[in-house]
Amino acid sequence: MLLPVRKILWSPKDPEGNKGPVYEIGGKKLDFLVKLVLLSILVPASFSVAGLVFSPARIIFLVLVPYFMINLVRGAYGPLLFVDYLIFFHILWLSLSIGFNNPEIAITFVGSNSLLLLGGYLTARAKIRTPDDFVAFIRFFVMVIIITVPFALVENVTFEAVIARFIESLPVFNSFPDNHDAPRFGLDRAQVIFAHAIHYGLFCTLGLSFIYIGMKPFYGLMHRLFLMSLTLVGLISGLSSGPLLSGITQFFMIAWITVFGRVKYVWYITTAAGIFAFIVIEIASNRPAILAIVSRLTFSSYTTYLRATLFEYGFAQVKRTPILGNGFNEWPRPIWLSASIDNYWLYLALINGVPAFASLLLFVFWGLKKTSALKLEPDSPVFLLRRAWCYTVVSIALTISTVAIWGEIVALIYFILGSGIWMHYFDESKLKRVSSASNEIDASGTDSEPAPEKSGPRSRSKNGRARPGFRRERPSAARSKSLERS
Repeated sequence: MLLPVRKILWSPKDPEGNKGPVYEIGGKKLDFLVKLVLLSILVPASFSVAGLVFSPARIIFLVLVPYFMINLVRGAYGPLLFVDYLIFFHILWLSLSIGFNNPEIAITFVGSNSLLLLGGYLTARAKIRTPDDFVAFIRFFVMVIIITVPFALVENVTFEAVIARFIESLPVFNSFPDNHDAPRFGLDRAQVIFAHAIHYGLFCTLGLSFIYIGMKPFYGLMHRLFLMSLTLVGLISGLSSGPLLSGITQFFMIAWITVFGRVKYVWYITTAAGIFAFIVIEIASNRPAILAIVSRLTFSSYTTYLRATLFEYGFAQVKRTPILGNGFNEWPRPIWLSASIDNYWLYLALINGVPAFASLLLFVFWGLKKTSALKLEPDSPVFLLRRAWCYTVVSIALTISTVAIWGEIVALIYFILGSGIWMHYFDESKLKRVSSASNEIDASGTDSEPAPEKSGPRSRSKNGRARPGFRRERPSAARSKSLERS
């Protein structure tokens, strides 16, 4: 297997450097319900009943959302948090906006989209509640990404979305149409299992930080680089500049923290430097700084021009209808400019009003702030999982500024956002305890040190040499057996 189930033993240190109890992380398999939800989101199938469109994800969420909501309110998934209220407010405002602007479609549109948003978020909130759950999710999710890559390569060459066309060949079922986008570099832009090639690229970018950072304690450097290379192939096959920019951003953050990770207040310094550079570009350029940056990373300068024009007219409409938005009604723009809004942040503000935009933006910032405030031992497994989630959320926020998201990809995005909420109330004492502090494992590891698969003071490779890995003191035979790892 590319990602075999592996577990490590971790002993946190107190402020004086003394190690405490030994906990086991990573040996758990992903909850079946989470697998079912993720696969239903990624199956590009739908069918109609009495004019209503159903998909596998929507059917499952019809059952799960009420169940999860009741349990969340009851406190079964921990206390209600500020981010939960933000999500509820966000969905409420989306509903109010469409009900006010487009009452003729309010019931069907609001019902369908609320199911996807709440379904994705609540599934993660309910079922991803420990480091073990999060590791199991990453392992499963990365495997799904890699499985789709061969289909993306076939689509690049044959100009045929194999999975979608197969589903359409089945009785009753429909799938997304081919977008017929102009080829780039003689290749088709791979959609694979999504309605747009940018969505597939976004899907692939979600695995990068999870693989390199989140899986560091469990797999060696070469193993993770190999998995990242496969994910990058999928990202590139979408031939979309937005996901490419997201991937570059994640690589920059990984490289930056690798070089300057030991510098105190490194991210405050980085943020200040980024703001300063942005202001300099804004002053020196004859167009907005974000457009000056994106134009150098896009495959087409005409695409940049369209997005700049769209932002200009779209923002003007936001100022005219800031509270409840404009809904799906017409708004002033050049006759040649499509109403398609290639910016999810702008889409929310224009269609649903500034409160819808602000509530999601605040969710992202508050989620990052609360998880970052958690006091963790540097380079511990939970510390690395947190960093991977934060980098992924930042990449999502960046990518959706270049594309609108709709359909099942929305549920996936809100699942990812909800998958890190357990860090807001993480308590290491709830982890699976293996032993006292007499035989600890140093789980910090290094990039060249994969986790050993056998017990004993040092694992042995086939040539008889000691295999580098997570270190521990030499235990007795009885203790060695009790600390056996898979």
